[in-house]
Amino acid sequence: MDRDVLRLLRRARTMNISVCDEKGPWVIKVYYAMDRGFIFLLEKDGRTLNAILKNPWVSFSIDLNRPDLFVQGSGTVEII
Repeated sequence: MDRDVLRLLRRARTMNISVCDEKGPWVIKVYYAMDRGFIFLLEKDGRTLNAILKNPWVSFSIDLNRPDLFVQGSGTVEII
């Protein structure tokens, strides 16, 4: 992995995730930790968690408010 990207992931500590439910799209900033991947810390019974339970496919972005270095992507959330 690119050194700058890895440094960004270690420093940012928050990410924006986008989910979609019957009410439409929803974006929220969440804290994360790195341990063999990402762990999302979501509020219990919140709209984000309920939307992920119905549709675990999310989009995400991580940045330090710098337009020249950011990470974005999409994937499936696994609730442990």
